[in-house]
Amino acid sequence: QILKLLYHVNQPSTYPEHVEIGNSCMFCEKGPLYDKYEKREVVDNWVQFWRFGLLPRGEVFSVFYEEHLRQAISLFKLFYYAKTYDEFHRVATWARQNVNEGMFVYAFSVAIIHRPDCRRLMLPPIYEIKPHYFFNKEVINKAYYYKQVHNSRDVHQSPGSFPGYTIQTNYTHDHMNLGPEQSLSYFLEDIDMNSLYYYYNLYYPFWMSSEEFGWKDSNRGYLYYFAHQQLLARYYLERMANGAGDIHTLDVDSPIQTPYNPSMVYPCGAEFPSRPKFAKLHEYFFNYGK
Repeated sequence: QILKLLYHVNQPSTYPEHVEIGNSCMFCEKGPLYDKYEKREVVDNWVQFWRFGLLPRGEVFSVFYEEHLRQAISLFKLFYYAKTYDEFHRVATWARQNVNEGMFVYAFSVAIIHRPDCRRLMLPPIYEIKPHYFFNKEVINKAYYYKQVHNSRDVHQSPGSFPGYTIQTNYTHDHMNLGPEQSLSYFLEDIDMNSLYYYYNLYYPFWMSSEEFGWKDSNRGYLYYFAHQQLLARYYLERMANGAGDIHTLDVDSPIQTPYNPSMVYPCGAEFPSRPKFAKLHEYFFNYGK
């Protein structure tokens, strides 16, 4: 059931049971739903978002955009406070068909991790669900190409290799990344490292209330500090190994010398934002910070 909901998540599901639930007007009347949830305000809050308009499917979703985050939290609570697994799966199926795919994957994944009746379930790797967030556009385009010419007479396989396609990539030689720290791309763009950090933020979301979800006496703050201290230490080690020197002091009032160009695209085709050399972050904070 869980795997079906995450199959081809960027397009509406074609499973008959998903289509039937997705086409139903589940939130037209709130009364019948109250008895199926531990908190009535969870239903009220989500219905309010639904009536005023949700982030459309196909749009870019980010937890760092306040409006997106509020909708994602409301959707997560709708999943989390369902009294039974069957009700959780039913509302998740409806969301799979009607909610922005990025928001659905995020809220659904957090709910799977934190619901007591789902803690033994294992999610597929996020880089298989959302490959656009882990592979650059060159790799994505090659994957599209091999999908189109699959089983053609052209040979796209290495001699003596497994019966599949191997796509080679080299982030340290990207023609769009000309900064002196380009040699560190093998670490900064590492798929396992980035997926590890993604899962860490699923287990410990920055917005999740410790009191509401029973973490009041946990060592959550210590784990946050420890995880980032370890990442920073490994980053410093890689800098030393590549002759990049010490880590520069980050001052938002001064131009940031190091540029960054991820060379990645969202599923909708929009490119990931880049940071030019000597970017003046304080101007962005002044204009948009409030």
